[in-house]
Amino acid sequence: MLWKEFRQQESCEGCPLLENEICHGGWVCYGGAPIEPPCCSFDDNTDLDDYVIGNLEQQRAWEESEDRLVREKTKKKERAKKAADTRREIRWYCREELYTLNRAQKALQAQEAAERFASSFAEAVNFTNEMFRYKERVQIKPEISDKVKQLEAEVAGAKERYDAKRKEFYAQRKAAQREEGKDKPSCHTCGHDCAGLEDGPCRDYTPSAAQDTTTL
Repeated sequence: MLWKEFRQQESCEGCPLLENEICHGGWVCYGGAPIEPPCCSFDDNTDLDDYVIGNLEQQRAWEESEDRLVREKTKKKERAKKAADTRREIRWYCREELYTLNRAQKALQAQEAAERFASSFAEAVNFTNEMFRYKERVQIKPEISDKVKQLEAEVAGAKERYDAKRKEFYAQRKAAQREEGKDKPSCHTCGHDCAGLEDGPCRDYTPSAAQDTTTL
């Protein structure tokens, strides 16, 4: 229906825009500037039905976009929560190895700081002696550097044990997930856990898959 034909009745009754809740049936105001109805900008050859269809398609596209954003945000929150739960479980499962690693790292940092201080002090003393032409020179005690190497080895060993315990955690969780997967019903069509349907062919159904399943 063209606008020039509909406007002759001088009434909103039967208007497709009003029936589809695109227009409120006249001017509206929500506390600001008045909002004119869409028909105020129509030309004579505007097809009302095409306008309604286009408007509804835009509305559907907008709703689908909003739904997609909501789903993406929900998935992102779920992934973040799952990652946080995994980190918490790992910290508890590897608590002893993590405690040993942290203690070794702190001891190494303290010893490295002591070595740097001793080195700076030795350089200052040697610089002063050289400036006053004293022959005496000092150097860091070997025990300090040896202690640093010892602690580095302890940190490396603690990290290896921690990494091994992490791998053990993931291996056990993967095995548990595999056991849980065995309890799920397999597809009666192809024999795999592809769709979990009880009636009708599954979405992964192919004649070759059915043939291979029959042969087995």
